[in-house]
Amino acid sequence: MTQASLSPALGVPSTLRRKGAISTCASPPRAHANSVQADAPRRPAEPLLAMSPTTLFEGDAIQDSRYRLLLVEAFQHYLSHIKWARNAGARLTATENLRHVQRLVQVIQAHAAELRSLAIDVETLLAGVALSDIGKGFPAMQALIAAKRQACGANGRDQAWKETDFFKAFMNHEAYGISLLEARAVAYDLDPEEVSKIRRVIAWHNGPGLRDSWWGQNYTAQMGGARYGVPDSPEGVVHTILDRVDGGSLYRHVDEGSGETTLIGGPKKIAVEVITRDGDTLAEAVVGVFFRLSRDARRQIEALQRFKRTGGYMGSASQTREASYDLIFASAFVRDQMVHLERTRSLMSRIAVVLPNGAVKGWADRRELLKLFAVGKVVSTSREGGAMLHDTASRVLVDGVVTHRLDDLLAALAAEPASDW
Repeated sequence: MTQASLSPALGVPSTLRRKGAISTCASPPRAHANSVQADAPRRPAEPLLAMSPTTLFEGDAIQDSRYRLLLVEAFQHYLSHIKWARNAGARLTATENLRHVQRLVQVIQAHAAELRSLAIDVETLLAGVALSDIGKGFPAMQALIAAKRQACGANGRDQAWKETDFFKAFMNHEAYGISLLEARAVAYDLDPEEVSKIRRVIAWHNGPGLRDSWWGQNYTAQMGGARYGVPDSPEGVVHTILDRVDGGSLYRHVDEGSGETTLIGGPKKIAVEVITRDGDTLAEAVVGVFFRLSRDARRQIEALQRFKRTGGYMGSASQTREASYDLIFASAFVRDQMVHLERTRSLMSRIAVVLPNGAVKGWADRRELLKLFAVGKVVSTSREGGAMLHDTASRVLVDGVVTHRLDDLLAALAAEPASDW
């Protein structure tokens, strides 16, 4: 079986160019989900990128060799995005993307027996998680944009997607993983039902798209008014919970080589992205990433549980009110994962922003700060209405001490006794 090429110019899923895979200019691809009807929690370890993907997927969690090979190939794509990154900032972003996915994989593998007791298909879950964020890589976004422009041009709507629409491709990144899955299904002897189950793990894992959440607002803005969906399988729900927890949590990590302590997790990943890619200042990253993601993650998980109980948002009650969902949300596994969000909220209370007028605002003032920094507005709009155009004057404090760099902020927050973690 041939592994995917590591060259960014190769390995583009043919399904991205196939009629039907990219069906409309403004709406999400039809390959999305709506086309298919005890102890303290273990903390993830920061991965060593030199580790072979084959080594990563050894153990009892994966019992089907087909899925192990698919997972290895998926991780080769993440590694290729690091290798072929166009600059240091892009390489750092690609590295954090890999680390995010690897943290989820490690949590699933560590709790495989518990997840199986909840009737979760662990192989399906792992495959969907591994494929889900490949589309965030620069080569993948380039391929998605090219495919969308081709589809739009054929329909006489070539202005709907531009060559520079990387943020739109980022918001639609699930489409790439789904297309890659469909392109490789025959090579891995996956039948249509297996493909459908994995697809439903990939789709809608960044939601629910609450109207005032970052993801909900920006997805709707970029996708022509379409609303972001809700996962419609138990495995998809578990993936979404894990993704939201990691996206809103910081974890204490001690480097085995240097012995230095810092924090890892989704907020660090996104902060790196907005600072290196968008030019945000540290104060903007603190408010727009740390404060907002910590707030959004819990609200999204609570909303997901509510939607699955009532059948609200998208889908009918008869489709979503299943005992399996109640078991998932009531499980010790989910409760342990939610502990990470609580610990992170305590960290947020140690951060403050000194505004240009000298006022000091912190976690308790997050609503005011989010409004002031115009974080509530979608990325496609300008910062207006009295909000700061680009804040270069505000300073960030950690425990009352001025901090200028993201790494220093994370190190300061991590400087707590291990017993507190």
